[in-house]
Amino acid sequence: MNEMGKQRKGVMRVDEEKGGQTLWVITQLKEPGLHIELYYRNKEMGETYSIVPTSAISGEGIPDLLLLLVQWTQKTMIEKLMYRNEVQCSVLVVKVIEGHGATLDVVLVNGVLQEGDQIVVCGMQGLEHAIAGTALCVVGPDDDLVDIKKQPTKI
Repeated sequence: MNEMGKQRKGVMRVDEEKGGQTLWVITQLKEPGLHIELYYRNKEMGETYSIVPTSAISGEGIPDLLLLLVQWTQKTMIEKLMYRNEVQCSVLVVKVIEGHGATLDVVLVNGVLQEGDQIVVCGMQGLEHAIAGTALCVVGPDDDLVDIKKQPTKI
């Protein structure tokens, strides 16, 4: 069964309006001769500019934009990129989500975060008061917690 047919008419109208706005923007940018394509349809990243629709209200599209930046960097700067196993991570946003508690949106530059890792962030009175822009540190089995607690303030 068609999923679009199950949606309320108001929802479908919003989707159509968004699609129409995106198509209008692409058309306007193509008129002067720019090669433009929606990011998920762009197969020629070096030849064609990618457009990532975003929303300042809902934040929709921001993760896609970050993914596109990472993919582009990996493709164009592969010989200049280095990977280290040591976790290198910065806090972007701190949110309290009902049913989950405090959550962090982070940028993981190097290493791997595992479920169950003990982390240290800069802040006051719990995770919900963590400071965006500071480092997130992972406490290893042989690490001194007092020393690790001093690290998030150093970026």
